[in-house]
Amino acid sequence: MKEAENASDKIECLVFLNESLRNSLWAGEKLALEIAKQNIEKFRKANVTIRIVDETGKPIENAKIVVKQIDHEIMFACNTRNFEMRDSLANFDIYLERFKELFNAGMVHFFWPTFEPEEEKYRWETRDVAVNWLKSNGLRIWGHLLIWLHEWNVPEWAKRKTYRELKEIIRKLCYEPACRYRDSIYFWNVFNEPEWGNVLQLSVDQQIELLKIGLKAVNEANPEAVRMINLTIIWGEYVAWERTAEGLAKRRLLTPIQFLKEVERRGIYYEAIGLQLYMGFGGTGSGFSVRDMFTISKIIEKYSQLGKEIHITELGTPSRFENTDKFRFFKVVTEAGYWHKPWDEETQADWIEQFYTIAFGNPNVKSISWFDLADYKNAFVPWSGLLNEDMTPKRSYYRLKNLLNSWLTNNEGITNKYGEYSFRGFKGRYKIKIMKDEKMINTLDLNVKSDIKVVITLDLS
Repeated sequence: MKEAENASDKIECLVFLNESLRNSLWAGEKLALEIAKQNIEKFRKANVTIRIVDETGKPIENAKIVVKQIDHEIMFACNTRNFEMRDSLANFDIYLERFKELFNAGMVHFFWPTFEPEEEKYRWETRDVAVNWLKSNGLRIWGHLLIWLHEWNVPEWAKRKTYRELKEIIRKLCYEPACRYRDSIYFWNVFNEPEWGNVLQLSVDQQIELLKIGLKAVNEANPEAVRMINLTIIWGEYVAWERTAEGLAKRRLLTPIQFLKEVERRGIYYEAIGLQLYMGFGGTGSGFSVRDMFTISKIIEKYSQLGKEIHITELGTPSRFENTDKFRFFKVVTEAGYWHKPWDEETQADWIEQFYTIAFGNPNVKSISWFDLADYKNAFVPWSGLLNEDMTPKRSYYRLKNLLNSWLTNNEGITNKYGEYSFRGFKGRYKIKIMKDEKMINTLDLNVKSDIKVVITLDLS
């Protein structure tokens, strides 16, 4: 900045100002990343003590304890939209293997036109297949898109309904999936993209009424379900544009945070906030321009202050810096900016590593979901797959896999004279083996949510 103040002309001044801005952005990202790493150590781990005693209560010394973490505390998920194309998608079996190697959860969507193409004629087959596969492989599940009033998602038959008729339709649309999958899906995106997706041109009052209907329906179907409002364009730019997804707005819009505060003001209860964080495609006015990691960390913090669980629900960045006609939804990449350098596989991998670290470093974040695992025609973000179209992994796949594995705790040791073995590990589910004189004596399944001390009594007779 001093060089800019002392510059001999405006051009030289601008050069120094740009350099100052660049250095500030780099410093901000490094600061955000370092804070996240410290928070991971502080908030994502717990102290565990295992005490081994015999039937008389006497401590057992020199027992060997083998600790293996088998799952994370939070969900690391991906969309399962490819299940709809499983019969036509090449190498689908490889897709399934890659999926379960990387993620511990799956997002099952209920895209209205394909789920209910005719009134009350629900198509369960694809969802059943996805849910059953996820369950059979020990993966967690969350349900996506119960209410989404975007022009892409409201079927033609529903557009012809009166608002009074629509309320009952929405109630069933939320109740039926939550009821059918009440033993499998405990987390639901009840209302997606309020204010932005509004092809029916509903008022704020009407949207909130539908939200209330949906929340109540899911709760009636499954009282244990976590219910979420999922937000897009989370900095609220569409208010400044005076636009919704369908075009020019006919009234003043609420930003995502204003909408949530209005819901709170009316005393409507829900459990979770979803944040979409797509970046690097779509061009000006899409809401997907690139942001630096410091800014990203601050927006997650801002939503965390609202007192709800935070879920990163939809996530994607390109691995190529080129426009294309290959994909169905978006074709423009080069007009949305890039991060550090034009997008390539290495840059995508770097971005993913830093983003997941920053998100995991916020203790309010309960899940992170990548949207499209592979580059296929219906991928939402161009070139955003962690796999190529032929299902070969990109660098980002391996980078994310290594990162997630680094957040699992595996170690071993022996009990001391007090019969205790202690470690500090990541929260989540563990399989503990207890051995004495090289023989397996006992095993223990342990779900670590906070500091814990476990006493195990062994029969050594």
